[in-house]
Amino acid sequence: MASVERITKLVHPGVLGDFDWPQGIPDFNRYNLIYGWNGTGKTTISRMFRSLESNEALEEGIDLVLRIGGKDWKYSAIPDKLPLIRVFNRDFIEKNVFSADNDEIDPILIIGEQSAQKQKQIDQLERELASKIGKLEKHEESNSRAVKSIDDYRIAKAEAIRSTLRSSGTNPYNSYDKRNFKNRIEKAIDERDWDKYLLDDSDRDKHRSKISESPKPRIPVVEFQLPELESLHETVAKTLEGTVVSQTIESLADDSELTNWVHKGFTLHSDRDAEQCLFCNQPLPTDRLRRLETHFNDQYVQFLKDVDANLTLLEATKNVLNSVELPEETRLHEWLASSYLEEKSRVLDLRETVITYLDALIEELNRKRNSPFKSRALELSVPAEGFNLVDKLNEIISQHNGESDSYSSQISASRLSLENDIVAASIDKYLRLNQELEHINTALDETKGRIDEIHRKIARLESDILEHRRPADELNVDLHRYLGHDDIRLKVKDHGYELCRGDSIASSLSEGERTAIALLYFLKTLEGRSVELSKSIIVIDDPVSSLDMNSLYSAFGYIRDRTQGAGQLFILTHNFSFFRQVRNWFHHVKGQKKKRLEDRPCRFYMLAWDSNGNKRKSSLQALDPLLEQYNSDYHYLFAKIYRAAYNDNGGRSLEDNYMFPNIARRLLEMFLAFRQPNLSGDLSTKFSRIDFDEAKKIRILRFLHANSHGDAIGTEEHDPSALAEGSSVLEDVVDLIKWEDSKHFAAMEELVKLGDGDGASS
Repeated sequence: MASVERITKLVHPGVLGDFDWPQGIPDFNRYNLIYGWNGTGKTTISRMFRSLESNEALEEGIDLVLRIGGKDWKYSAIPDKLPLIRVFNRDFIEKNVFSADNDEIDPILIIGEQSAQKQKQIDQLERELASKIGKLEKHEESNSRAVKSIDDYRIAKAEAIRSTLRSSGTNPYNSYDKRNFKNRIEKAIDERDWDKYLLDDSDRDKHRSKISESPKPRIPVVEFQLPELESLHETVAKTLEGTVVSQTIESLADDSELTNWVHKGFTLHSDRDAEQCLFCNQPLPTDRLRRLETHFNDQYVQFLKDVDANLTLLEATKNVLNSVELPEETRLHEWLASSYLEEKSRVLDLRETVITYLDALIEELNRKRNSPFKSRALELSVPAEGFNLVDKLNEIISQHNGESDSYSSQISASRLSLENDIVAASIDKYLRLNQELEHINTALDETKGRIDEIHRKIARLESDILEHRRPADELNVDLHRYLGHDDIRLKVKDHGYELCRGDSIASSLSEGERTAIALLYFLKTLEGRSVELSKSIIVIDDPVSSLDMNSLYSAFGYIRDRTQGAGQLFILTHNFSFFRQVRNWFHHVKGQKKKRLEDRPCRFYMLAWDSNGNKRKSSLQALDPLLEQYNSDYHYLFAKIYRAAYNDNGGRSLEDNYMFPNIARRLLEMFLAFRQPNLSGDLSTKFSRIDFDEAKKIRILRFLHANSHGDAIGTEEHDPSALAEGSSVLEDVVDLIKWEDSKHFAAMEELVKLGDGDGASS
């Protein structure tokens, strides 16, 4: 199994800043105990492991290099090289059981960092759920309005179509409703080219007229043809050009009125064979009759007959034109009336034009009749246009007749055209309303989907919390054993636990009780299916904070029982009693008695102040032999004072000297408690019973009172410069112990020198 062999480098703003693995101390092994006073860097180390556990990015300015498998790895690559890591420290307590910013405990507890995080996710999801439900209600209101708008639009358009196309009798449009409109408009939308259904105003009016009237009877077509004007023109022109050849009487040749009168009289006398003048009753001169007979010969008579025949033809043609009656426009269907009236007007105009032309031809022939002996040219123009107008008129009449013959189908077609027109004109708005509904429905579906997703996530998270929740009876048994009483109990409630003190809900917990619950839960997690303990790295930092001795021993028992199978174990503590328990445990681990250090599974370290100018700094060291070998920290404190008193006192900085007043006070309190077990009181009282140099006693007391446990800054007695003279005072402390119990001093001195001689044994 991959394990952490050493902290090769740690750049950190704390007391372990710019840390490099010290030379001369062994690498970490399977079991590792690190002892150090508060403020020496234990929290920094545990948080380093916790960052690895959560795979969180390091804060800016922090760097970490670990040795794993004989190779140094930067932090970014480390998580992939290590097995599962579990860390118990103050952060674990705050994140798994209690809120870091709230001393009052919620009666409903979610125990476990993952479960606590899941509960936070549930709370966040429930807040989002409430927001989404509010949005859903708004979307549903918008959806209802949009659906109603579309429904109202369908109703309005169906009513418009129904009112436009309804009629008496059987008519499908009489019951036209919104469903009919919906089906028709959606079909038109599917066809895409609905613009083809739009009508212009004239077509719309035509269809409206068609459906608003009753059918009309057929009308016979106009049965007449316009005369062949070219032929008439040519005949008249030839007649005008022709002349009568005879022995003319000059007096008659130039006087058409006289000629007509004489010709009529001559004809009358000839027809009656009169010998006397019918006018004056005088005998007719024979010569006169002969000459008149020559003047009015057969050619003349025939010419007049031809002229009269032409005149008769022209008059007859005029009579035919005048006799033709055109149907009144009122007899036609209303939508054809206007076009028929227009064509009829053109036909009548054409008839007048032709009659006028015929009158002109008649006038020319009459003139020729009166002047048969003179040739005339026809200077009239033949009307050349409009001769198909009668055909156009008959086309309209035929259309009318066809409409009359197929009235029902035509009315149905017009109704359909008008329906399609209304539908096509409605499509743009209908599409817009539907698009608005689609947008609303999209938002509605998204919101519903998100709500469903939130419900699923909440259900999964609640299931996960329930799955990871430890049975309350198990935790209660452990709490009872751990605390030595059953005042604090956990009861399952919802997704967590209800915390009770006796039969009432607990309103607060002591620091020890909080630590107990957190530690027991942490140890329980190591039994979970997701943790393979033999392949995991377990880190426990100060698990006995604020515990009494009974609880401390219980905590140790639980920790030893549930972590001894770990792939790699780190225990960090400042509590000497707990340190001693772990140390003794490690001393009895199989293989720890081996001669070679590298073969031993357990390692012992200490975090201690180190000299670095005037900057406070801590370093990782091999555990002092006195701490490793003896069951009291008295040996270690004695060694610290002894070494400070006699070894290189000039090389220590002012910063280094700050710790020695407290160490000296602690050492003297323990020494005098042994020497004077029957005497209570402060150091001054106990000092008064010691027969030692009075001046030295005063200097020791003054040094300790002024520089240890100080509660004031800047007093006259607390002169930092006096700390520089601390070495001489520490010599006085050592001398006092030697004076009071020389045999004890000699034994302790031998232990210190022995430890300095053979180095660390861990």
